[in-house]
Amino acid sequence: MSRSRTLLLLAVAAKFAGCADQVTELPSGTSVQVAQGVAVGAATQTGDDRAALSVLYNATGGPGWTENDGWMSDAPLRDWYGVATDTSGRVARLYLYANGLTGEIPAEIGNLTSLERLSLSDNGLTGGIPSELGTLANLQRLDVRNSGLTGEIPVELGNLTSLESLDLANNGLTGEIPAELGNLAKLYALNPHFSPRARTTCGVPTRRA
Repeated sequence: MSRSRTLLLLAVAAKFAGCADQVTELPSGTSVQVAQGVAVGAATQTGDDRAALSVLYNATGGPGWTENDGWMSDAPLRDWYGVATDTSGRVARLYLYANGLTGEIPAEIGNLTSLERLSLSDNGLTGGIPSELGTLANLQRLDVRNSGLTGEIPVELGNLTSLESLDLANNGLTGEIPAELGNLAKLYALNPHFSPRARTTCGVPTRRA
């Protein structure tokens, strides 16, 4: 999508707010060491994902979730409810919509660096959208609609260059739509749906005095 079309999306949203790998031949001993290094690196990254998910579980009332099969166990992450992994075992998709989550989304969710899709919609969350989500360079879809979130949209979401769909509707969000979202060339669906506490000036939402 062109930048002009992205900016058009923002303008419309504001209105609704209120107005092939190369192989190098190496000696056998070296190739084994490289393979072991890659395996260790992948295991470390998977461990980071497990740690991040564990923080999310504890921060959002995991024991009281509607579904939490597999969570906090030694099972592969793909066997945890709502989690889908890629071929290397990294978390690629996280679907926890309408699952009874409460509390705040922890900053550690930004450590899920292979995440492509995240849905936390229709939950009873509190607090704001963590700016650390802006580090998820592979994120394509973000859906946190109807989840009780408050505060402003973090400008860091403008770093999500792979983002195609962003749904923030039916939360208590206020403030302006960050101009940085205009940099998201792949964005084709945007639904910020600001709260009545926000207003627009020349089509751009601003906070009430």
